[in-house]
Amino acid sequence: MKKALSIGLIILLVVPVVSLNLQAEDLQPSFSLSKLQQVEKKLYGRNKEGEESLLQRIKDLEKQLYGRKMSGSLIERGERIFNLVLSNQPHRPSLCFTIGALEWTLQQRVEQGPIKERLINLEKLLLGEKQSGSISSRMGNLINYSLPEGKIKVKEIEIPAQSLVKIEFLEKVSSDNISESREIKYRVVEDLLVDGRLVLPAGSVGTATVESVEKAKNFGQDGKIKLSFNEINLLDNTELRLILDEKAAEKNKSMKLALGASILGTAVLGPVGLVTGYFVKGEEEVIKPGQPFFVETKVPTVAFGLPIRPGMKENMDDKLKEKNKSGRE
Repeated sequence: MKKALSIGLIILLVVPVVSLNLQAEDLQPSFSLSKLQQVEKKLYGRNKEGEESLLQRIKDLEKQLYGRKMSGSLIERGERIFNLVLSNQPHRPSLCFTIGALEWTLQQRVEQGPIKERLINLEKLLLGEKQSGSISSRMGNLINYSLPEGKIKVKEIEIPAQSLVKIEFLEKVSSDNISESREIKYRVVEDLLVDGRLVLPAGSVGTATVESVEKAKNFGQDGKIKLSFNEINLLDNTELRLILDEKAAEKNKSMKLALGASILGTAVLGPVGLVTGYFVKGEEEVIKPGQPFFVETKVPTVAFGLPIRPGMKENMDDKLKEKNKSGRE
């Protein structure tokens, strides 16, 4: 009887230990589908959810990026892929940052679109044709051809709040025909440099959302549009929040940049320091496509920047103008 009690007591003592071990194992990190979708969007221009199994999607990415299947668990392989494509370190910038750095070095502008297509375009520009091999090895070859010492030099810097960013909408904005929740695309007009480092290249595309809209009414009541600017991705893929605050409004006024029928419109002030958009007249064309104006960064943001030599872009632009002029002659 005592022996049976002893065995039962041992079992009671062991079971909780086993249970605790199982619970600890349950706390292991799970695979991030959102990270996989981000990688596919950057690489292919779309995610493949619903088209293939999760394992096959990982295998396809590894073949594209490394040229072979990699070892490790599904979680490890997924994290390795994400870090390669989108995670930046001082000694190892991401592929997303690298392709932008190569584009700026070779043509003084950064393109939009899938990394695969942009890589092919760079290979044709530099080498005359698309190259074979994994994306990692092909980018490595372009770096060796293009950059001093075959390295991309990056540095983590802080983008101050109230840094001015010049943008333009890609479509007309009018309270006469626009609806709430509508997203409006805009494009960055000029490179944003911080301490001589490129953080947001010209040509980068973002969106603004229509928060509310009122059509023009009788008795001289103007139409109103309230916009909020969504996050835009920097060169290293860090998200940057833009707003139209007092500093940007003053800059717009000083440069006489017109937004619609009135000059600049009026900034909409909420709580102290908070500006969510513009109130503008509700005529047919309030803000025309390609009409530049300034917004500004909302909060300090830490990101990796690409060093740019002073006058580098201007010198390249002058050479292109001379080439085009001689071609016309």
